[in-house]
Amino acid sequence: MAAVVLAGLACPKAAEQKPLIGGVGKPIAVGAGADLRATPDRKFLTFLRSPVRPALDGVPQHLALGELVVTPSLGGTARSLGPSVSNAPGGYGFSPDSRYVLFLRGYNAASRQGELTVADLTDASRAPIPLGGFVSFFIVSDDSRRVAFVDAGVLKVSTMGEGSAKQISGEVSTADFLPGGRQLLYRRTYAAGGGLFLTSVEGAKLPVKLVDRSGDYQTSPDGNWIAYSATDPDTVSQNNLFLTRTNAIAPRKLALRAGKFSFSPDSKSLAFLDALSRDGSFGTLIVQPVTATARPVDPRSKKAERPGQIGEAVATFSFAPDSHSIAAVVGYRIESRDGRLVTASAPDWKPKPVSAKANAFEWSPDSKHLVFNILVTRPLPSVYLYVQTMGEEKPRKIEDGAYGFAFVPATKQLLFRSECSKGEGGVMPRSCVLKSLDLSRPADPPKAVTESIYSFKPSADGSRLLVTYVRTDADAYDTAVLDLKTGNRKTLDTYTLLPGLFLDDGGDRVAYLISVAKRSGLYVADVKL
Repeated sequence: MAAVVLAGLACPKAAEQKPLIGGVGKPIAVGAGADLRATPDRKFLTFLRSPVRPALDGVPQHLALGELVVTPSLGGTARSLGPSVSNAPGGYGFSPDSRYVLFLRGYNAASRQGELTVADLTDASRAPIPLGGFVSFFIVSDDSRRVAFVDAGVLKVSTMGEGSAKQISGEVSTADFLPGGRQLLYRRTYAAGGGLFLTSVEGAKLPVKLVDRSGDYQTSPDGNWIAYSATDPDTVSQNNLFLTRTNAIAPRKLALRAGKFSFSPDSKSLAFLDALSRDGSFGTLIVQPVTATARPVDPRSKKAERPGQIGEAVATFSFAPDSHSIAAVVGYRIESRDGRLVTASAPDWKPKPVSAKANAFEWSPDSKHLVFNILVTRPLPSVYLYVQTMGEEKPRKIEDGAYGFAFVPATKQLLFRSECSKGEGGVMPRSCVLKSLDLSRPADPPKAVTESIYSFKPSADGSRLLVTYVRTDADAYDTAVLDLKTGNRKTLDTYTLLPGLFLDDGGDRVAYLISVAKRSGLYVADVKL
């Protein structure tokens, strides 16, 4: 990733002639760049021009600072929004309605702060609006009407597009809007007691303290429930887990030593790790309805299993998209990085074994399939790919030596890389065969789609793929579009950087950065296959 971020720092003075291969895209902004992003509606593109790595020891290798540039994806005048903007998480982002970009101008990598600035992407004549000079955190409400931010430790809320801000509280670390944007959860720093508060951003009501010494917190997708953890004042190594409605009345204690927790997509269930290990890595996975009234169990007791108990020594779990099932790796072992994969379904949440030695897993969009990896070390290190179809007794082995997989939207196809050659040091797969499996016929053998690819990305309608090929003469890639129905393929350009982006659902338009000195810039290609 560092190579992708910092490749090609020289700005072009003149356009190079069309290359022998590719050359499909047209430049819409010049300059060496990194960190290409698109607004949710894909009407605007941003990137960091002339990126440099901060001269500071200990910063992540991929961290870069650059001039934030925005341009309409259909073409138009590119404009500079501000210098020294970071690609670090929270460095900049878009409002959900795609109208605004928010960024920390003059980012200080040591203090992780910058000047929060808001730019209206739909009005180029309007100057960006500064909101705070020492901002370490910001978040936008889901209706795009408000932004909350922490400026020099003070939590403030501003109406989007306005320069004034309402002060909420001092000594705040993080905050989160509830769905609808009318209520705000925020946590004060541990030096100030670590209290978790719920407040209305409308009117003059005082904030309601939920708990002191708070840890993680999360709101249910429907906005009706809040789950949060808090350190036990008597035993600082323990985290109590609470659940309350958003009216903050009569919270219920669910666990005495809890870890990670998550609501189901339909907000009807809460999964959490109880009886957490000393290092906080593992716990006993419990799933229960948010309306349940069961009391927490002391982890030191030897009582029978709790209702909804999935398994012990769990490090990772995930609800299916339909919320009716959950998958988890139980009995996880740090040495081998694997455990036993199990699933459980409502209403009894009784665990069913799927496979031993499982590693990563992912649900299909329709919740009917669970795809997972098994790590093997003998006779040679490899990764096996399996699929468990819900309702069937045993999983099916898909492929030996599979590295990376993805579900194709709007289809039953699963794509994965296989037969990969290794890069320098023999660690990262560099050139692979891309294969496809029809999940409606999982017993059929996978089919080869194309060869020698490094990365792949399906279009939203699942008809096309954006694929890249590793170059051996530069830290860059060649980018092509492949039609999954016809098999036609077209190379768009050479010496491109990751990521490339589809700009429409059908994959007819693609945006990417080029890193060759005389051609460096942002390009958009209209793809005809």
